[in-house]
Amino acid sequence: MWSDQGSAGFGRRALAQAEITGLRRPHALPERDVGALGGFGLGYFAILFLFACLYGVAWRADPQSFHGLPPDASFGYFLYFSLETITTLGYATIAPASPTVRILLSIELMLGVGWITVFFAVLIAYLQPRFERIAKEQEEAQEERAAIRSHDVGAARRVAPRGRGG
Repeated sequence: MWSDQGSAGFGRRALAQAEITGLRRPHALPERDVGALGGFGLGYFAILFLFACLYGVAWRADPQSFHGLPPDASFGYFLYFSLETITTLGYATIAPASPTVRILLSIELMLGVGWITVFFAVLIAYLQPRFERIAKEQEEAQEERAAIRSHDVGAARRVAPRGRGG
């Protein structure tokens, strides 16, 4: 039964099983999960944008609250500084100079790191059962291939001629 189908039969069985279980594209995320991941991305961007606005307000209140900003700094500078802060890249050209900005910076750092930590925790919790299922399927496939090989080896021994002089 197994030897006449070979690996092509195994592939057809897997496709048929995928259609029965509704897993036509097992690598694709369901729409609700894509929405959740998009929500996390939107939340991260909202934190970034909010703190860029707060840095701009702090700079307008006290132009000496940052080192490295030109006198006519635009919103882009504060967005850049917020991006540097939330991604924990460091400060290459702009640095905080006032206690108010340092407090804002600390809050943004904690929120950003916390947000990414929660994101990866949710992602891992989502993916872990899928990884376990994939590992189990691979183990079962290896056992099937081993059974096929042992069946083919036994059949080959029965068909193979004994010695020439016999």
